[in-house]
Order: sequence, then C-alpha cells, then structure tokens
Amino acid sequence: MSPCRCNSGRRRDIIRFVPAPSQRNVAVLAASLFGLALGEELWQAYLPAYLTSLGAGAVAVGLFAASTSLLDGLYQYPGGWLADRLGRRRTLLIFTGLATAGYAIYAIAPSWPFLFAGLAAVMAWKAGAFPTTFAVIGDSLPRERRAMAFAVQSTLIRVPRVLGAPLGGMVIVAFGMVAGIRLAFTITIAIALVVMVVQYLGFRDVPPPQTVGPRRGARAVFAEMPGQLKQLLVADCLVRVGEGVASSFIVLFVLQVRQFSPADYGILYAVQQAVSIAFYLPGGKLADSMGRP
Repeated sequence: MSPCRCNSGRRRDIIRFVPAPSQRNVAVLAASLFGLALGEELWQAYLPAYLTSLGAGAVAVGLFAASTSLLDGLYQYPGGWLADRLGRRRTLLIFTGLATAGYAIYAIAPSWPFLFAGLAAVMAWKAGAFPTTFAVIGDSLPRERRAMAFAVQSTLIRVPRVLGAPLGGMVIVAFGMVAGIRLAFTITIAIALVVMVVQYLGFRDVPPPQTVGPRRGARAVFAEMPGQLKQLLVADCLVRVGEGVASSFIVLFVLQVRQFSPADYGILYAVQQAVSIAFYLPGGKLADSMGRP
C-alpha cells in the first residue's frame, strides 16, 4: 500500500506542474508575439527609408502606410472567422507561414512595388492572428482581469520595439540601408521558423468555454455592438488617422532632413515605445479596478 501511495503522490506532483492547456497556449502566444515582434522591429521603423532606397517617392511611401492600415482593419474579421472554423492552432500556423513568406519577399524585392506583395502576406500575422490572441487571453482569464492581461500583451509587443529598433539601426549603419535591412529580414525569417515550430509543438486547441452561437456576418456583429463600444471604435479610428498623417515620414525627416544616423533614430524610436510601455500597465490596472467607460 505504501508504494502505491508514493506513486500516487508523485503523479499528483507531476500533474501539478504540467500547465493547463489554456495556460500553455498563453505561453506559446506570448513567445510568438515577442519573437516575431523582436524580428520585425529590427527593420519595421526603417521601412519608409528602405522604400525610398528602392526608388519609391513620397506618394508611394504614403500609399504603403495607407495599405498597412487598410490591411490591418480588413484582416481582423477573416482572422477571427478562420480561427472559429479551422481552429486556433492551424490559424496561427497559417498566418505565421504567410508572414514568413512576406519577409522573404521583402528581402529579395528588386524594386519597391514588390514590397506591396510582401505587405499583404506580412499583415496576415500582424492583423489576422490578433483575434486568436485576444480569444485565447479572454478564455484563460476572468473578465475583471482582462484589461490588465491585454496591457501585458501590448507590452510584450512594445518591449521588442525598444530592443529591436536600436539593434536594427546599428546593423544598417554597419552594412548600409539596403544590405542592412535585408540582413534584418533574414534574421526575422529565422525567428519566424522557430516560432512556427513552437506553435506546432506547444499550442493545443481547446473547446471554447461558451457555446458558439449562430454564424453572423460583419454587419450583424457591428449592429449588435454596444453604443459605448461603437463610440470607442470611432475615437480610435480618428486617433489613428491623425497618427498616420506623419508617422510614415518621421524616419525620412530624421534621416534625410536632419541627417541623423539610423542608430540615432533607433534610440529615438525606442524612447517613444518605452514611454508607451510606462503607461500601459497602470492603464490596464485602472481599467480593471475603476471600470472601462
């Protein structure tokens, strides 16, 4: 009887330290977000300069930024739709694979129009996979802790910006604008392949905690949104329009007009993201404790 009790105790100890599927999935998502963001931030802030190095003018740079924002919005709904029908694990793998193909197109693009094809693939991860991210976090935490969890998720995305942009700037200074950014693309592809392996081996699809309702189109979903959520959506759109007017041209102003080096711009960009991080966690804590309206 004694050995049986010992074996039973050991089994309980093992089970105690094996993470639940939802906790494991959150860990896989956190690793995916951090890894891909770190790779992308080696070159993300310098894309307008890369475009101009490949012959693009100001109109093309602005159109590229507008296309980024458009795809960011358009991919959200199909991203959630696919996650509901194909499963979250398969959806993550599809979108990460598409993003990896986009990085490769960026790296070998002979001229700037090819970057638009790469953008359509890269945004599959940046926008299409986000509904899955939010769903996994929402399923694993009680409602009163979700704002703080989303703040942590946003921080995981921005910490790589603090690290990646200065590193990318140093790579560009060492190898030149085109060669340096292409080297950064290659590093990102390697990171993305590792992330796909982690997703394949580590993510586990689990049934959603609530029964899935009838299938509805985007118009029906928008009509059922609470009024406060619609107001927040409109306000967010207006803020993003204001940011988009200048955001794509800041790097060109710093590098070409003010004649600072890419390494200097990387530090400036890192400081900007550090300020954002400083406000995310307190903001999430306040939203959880005081309410969101």
